[in-house]
Amino acid sequence: MFIPIAKKVSAPFKFVHVSTVNDKEKNITGIIQAANRLVKNQILFQIDIVGDGPERAHFELLANEFDLLNKYVFFHGFQLPAAVAKTMGEAQCFILNSNYEGLPCVLLEAMSCGIPVISTKVGAVPEIIDAQQGALIAVNDSNALAHAMQNMIVNYKQYNQQEIRNSIIQKFSYPAIAKDFDEIFKAVLMV
Repeated sequence: MFIPIAKKVSAPFKFVHVSTVNDKEKNITGIIQAANRLVKNQILFQIDIVGDGPERAHFELLANEFDLLNKYVFFHGFQLPAAVAKTMGEAQCFILNSNYEGLPCVLLEAMSCGIPVISTKVGAVPEIIDAQQGALIAVNDSNALAHAMQNMIVNYKQYNQQEIRNSIIQKFSYPAIAKDFDEIFKAVLMV
């Protein structure tokens, strides 16, 4: 499902975020604050936030207070996997502004769509992303997120959709994981 979609070069630049939409883990407030900074800098963009949670109404109110709601920041609620894959595939960049993570599947799904990512340096994320796949930022730094978003818009053409996808397929596809497990089992059996 998570495959590259040919993108039309059009404005606004589309970011996407998919999560359980809560602040403790995902720092949605930081995404909205970064969006507000970009608007103040007269940057044209859109952020599609996919997912639901008990704090969603609070985030919509915050976006509305900044006059961003349904102009720059769009909340789409819960979507089934096929719809999430389509939304990701239509975006130019994925944002993961988490306070903590392990190995976020959603990041692998976004990169499988061939889109670069902006993510906080948490969990295993720094092992997945390098400069060819996106940008890493500090946790809980909405200024850094806004700066990374602006850089992404300016430098988007430097990212190769197929290379981003291939990097994930080579490391995290079923055959790649099966090969890793096979090597582990062989090593254990040799002992």
